[in-house]
Amino acid sequence: MSTYLDRIIESRLLSWLVYLLVLPIEILVFSTLLLYKCFLMIYIKIYSSHYQFIEPLSSYDKIFAIDDFYVKPLAANATIIVLDKPIDLGELKARFVSHVLPKFNKLDKIPAPLGGHYFWKRVPLDLNLQIRQVSLPTSDVNNNLPVNGQFQSYMNELSSAPFPVHGGPLWEAILVNRNILVLRMHHVLGDGYTFNHWVDALLGVTSPYMVKDCETKGVWQWLQFMSRFPQLTFKLFYDALLKEKDVFTQKKLKTETCFSMTEFDLNTLKEVRRALGVHFATLGMSLLGGALTRGMKEKAGNDFSLMHSLPRPNHPFTMCNHW
Repeated sequence: MSTYLDRIIESRLLSWLVYLLVLPIEILVFSTLLLYKCFLMIYIKIYSSHYQFIEPLSSYDKIFAIDDFYVKPLAANATIIVLDKPIDLGELKARFVSHVLPKFNKLDKIPAPLGGHYFWKRVPLDLNLQIRQVSLPTSDVNNNLPVNGQFQSYMNELSSAPFPVHGGPLWEAILVNRNILVLRMHHVLGDGYTFNHWVDALLGVTSPYMVKDCETKGVWQWLQFMSRFPQLTFKLFYDALLKEKDVFTQKKLKTETCFSMTEFDLNTLKEVRRALGVHFATLGMSLLGGALTRGMKEKAGNDFSLMHSLPRPNHPFTMCNHW
């Protein structure tokens, strides 16, 4: 059977023929689902005062909404910022109020399920609970930086810790020893690239390294893509459902997390970025992918490939996720 499927995937003509044959079934299934969603939206509008939903989640955000936010979230992001000089907790809260909250409109909302769909719901926001300060043992009283082992253990526990308020916002800011800022949010709000915009907002600056708007694809480019659409669709389902299971497609039974840190020379990263004409986020993801690939090969002897996508234009001012 796999031989026939391989031939369909390799042939653009065969993939189009098969796609047209199954198209009526696809239309029937998706039309039914779309009709159900329309009825659900009408129902919510009628009873809007009861549910207090604002808007449905996007298709991408729904992927990350299925998580135990207040037990052990496995899809939370965190970034670490070492400050040039200590900052007071009050000043940090004031900067969030004046610089961050007005720009990001999902920080007081959480996903709420109803009828198989997720909707944004506004929840109370108390900065005294979302922004806090912790103290860790230090190796040097002059710089007040925590001992590496202590900080690494703290971050390892924090990476999958419940969010601070049950039923509350899915983000937090933690000031460690007044000179390290840890920002953490769930992936349903935004991803790692979102933190770049958070830092810009906190500092009141605009980084020249953010993703710019891309040029609109021409008609010919769209036609070329559409001509390959059935092939890409068959390959996606074939790899996910029928191909031999690998580390990615196997069911995950363990939920332990691991946090590790390393250092890179900034000038070297700048040289590579300029030579390749890519974004810093691309370098970071490529280095992470290379480390994971090497680690899996050395530990389990498995070879596998990794890929990642660049952020979408205007990301993340709508606080959306990207693929």
